[in-house]
Amino acid sequence: RYRGSGGSWYGVLTYFRSTTNGASFDEERDIVTAAVAHHIYDVYAHAKAGKVVVGYKYQRNWEVVDSINVAVSNDNGVSFVHHQAALFHRDNGDQHPTLYDMQVDGDKIYLVYGDAYYYYGLRWARLFFGSSLNGGASFITNRIDVPSNENNNPKSTASNDYHYVPKIAFAGNRVYVVFNGVDFEGKFSVFLRRSLDSGATFEPAINLSKSELPNKNIQDGHVTLAARGTKVYVVFTTTDEKIYLKRSMNSGASFYPIQELTAPLHHSDETEVGKNWWPVIKLDPSDTTGSKVHVVGYQLKYT
Repeated sequence: RYRGSGGSWYGVLTYFRSTTNGASFDEERDIVTAAVAHHIYDVYAHAKAGKVVVGYKYQRNWEVVDSINVAVSNDNGVSFVHHQAALFHRDNGDQHPTLYDMQVDGDKIYLVYGDAYYYYGLRWARLFFGSSLNGGASFITNRIDVPSNENNNPKSTASNDYHYVPKIAFAGNRVYVVFNGVDFEGKFSVFLRRSLDSGATFEPAINLSKSELPNKNIQDGHVTLAARGTKVYVVFTTTDEKIYLKRSMNSGASFYPIQELTAPLHHSDETEVGKNWWPVIKLDPSDTTGSKVHVVGYQLKYT
């Protein structure tokens, strides 16, 4: 939210905490107060076993001097320590970034973020993965975008299309990130990149959609994933409102053929069954093997 006084305004990140399972809340606290004419955007929160992590973007209003940050509490949200994961600056040719997702595994914090340049259309869009193994004290940064057909300039994003779904999943030291991008032949596709060392390094990107759906157009921002044990599931949408699943049983080393999850198109009670938007995939908490998953979405028959 914003505050202002004396003709100035600034962003504030406010924290509400409940120690009674939501029955009541402590008095609100501001854990970030920005400088004048600065914004706070792209907020993500995680809480488990006494640890609270809040990811956020700190953005200057009139030019690019922006940072991706995490606020970390190890005492159930009583106090926070702030760490900078990345800095974007106009003098480096950077643009205003977006923090697309944050996932936390104990002292490991994973971030995916990027920036893009538009001039009579999209010229380039970079994508980064930040990995901290020490509770945010330091981050390892990897470029994970893919080259496009326009002078190899990347056009890769992990956007959410106004409806958040995870772009990062992990199982032990194996970390997976999914995103959309234009490949070297100009095909907009679904990509996955895998790390076997908690995000320190990444293997080459895998195109999960192009070869099997060459005549389909991928909907930007709808790709999401889940992982448990050696099983990895990726769900995405095409622009004709069809939902597809790619699954791996060997930790993402290879994937089974695409499966369509939408039912055959027909009309029922003035509703088009067989079309869908904004899919969500969740692992069944009762199945420790990761074999049972649930996919839901707008107008999707339960799968």
